[in-house]
Amino acid sequence: MTRLTLDNLDLHHAGAARPALSNLSLDVADGEMVALLGPSGCGKTTALRVIAGLIAPDAGAVRFDGRSVLHLPPERREAVLVFQSGQLFAHMDVAANVGFGLRMQRRPRREIADRVAEALAQVQLDDLGHRKPHELSGGQRQRVALARALVLKPGLLLLDEPLSSLDAHLRTEMRALIRRLQRETGITTLVVTHDQEEAAVLGDRVALMLGGRIHQIGAGAALWNRPADLDVARFFGGCNFIPGTSTGGVFDCALGRLALPDGAPEGQGCLTLRPEAIEPGPGENAVVMRVTETRFEGLLTRIGAEAGGLRLEALMRAGAARSARPGAETLWRLPREALWVLPGV
Repeated sequence: MTRLTLDNLDLHHAGAARPALSNLSLDVADGEMVALLGPSGCGKTTALRVIAGLIAPDAGAVRFDGRSVLHLPPERREAVLVFQSGQLFAHMDVAANVGFGLRMQRRPRREIADRVAEALAQVQLDDLGHRKPHELSGGQRQRVALARALVLKPGLLLLDEPLSSLDAHLRTEMRALIRRLQRETGITTLVVTHDQEEAAVLGDRVALMLGGRIHQIGAGAALWNRPADLDVARFFGGCNFIPGTSTGGVFDCALGRLALPDGAPEGQGCLTLRPEAIEPGPGENAVVMRVTETRFEGLLTRIGAEAGGLRLEALMRAGAARSARPGAETLWRLPREALWVLPGV
């Protein structure tokens, strides 16, 4: 398969106030699946189009297996881009749609038929080759688009928000299918999404893109629990930020002295922890909080509370949140292993 390397890509659209890509660098290993995550307008789709050869960057490099491909047209890059809409040909049946790329390559008719059958079986549509796109469900159309990419046996598969138009049940099914196919084929894959859960399920690693560049890349859990900066923390739902100073494994702040996990950065910084990590009751790092508000959110209840001039939010199950009433005092435990210090903030 293919190793993908992006080196310091810059791209500025004419008339735009901000660059679409700014010093964008990314390395995707041979056979790896990386989820490129970020909000709308951050440059994710633009990055895919640059990799596929549909847009030329103003500066930087795109390398496949260490070789620049910027001089190559899209059809010679051995990378296939699957668009969000699927973009199937309405006048062709499913089999013809899947085999279109092979016909453009002037492959023998028997080979085309065999490879189309194999690709349709991979996406579990082997009995629907005669149907037209309008006769398919949204999930089936996305499977056809995926089969049309897989049939070409690309070195690099680029998926642009492939599940955004599907309902929740179909998204779950398609995530499992995409993950299974990628593992079976070993195709290096870059999948763009704005959905945090989807990124965590699909990606061997998650690359968070904000403002045209990668802010952090790593395992999904690392980005959730060990954010590189405030922007990353806020993107993943961070809402608890406590200024103070870290010294010798202790964080001094308005809540008192809080024990930190091993390896915490030293010096002035901002302590953060996720709202679902806060636990009720006594213990290490317990603080007295005054409840200001509660909000039911289905399985969990969001509780706002104040202490020492600071406001914190916790997400707790109904039983743990039952005693939380606005104006009441409650004891919250901030688990040492859930704390993370952003230095110099």
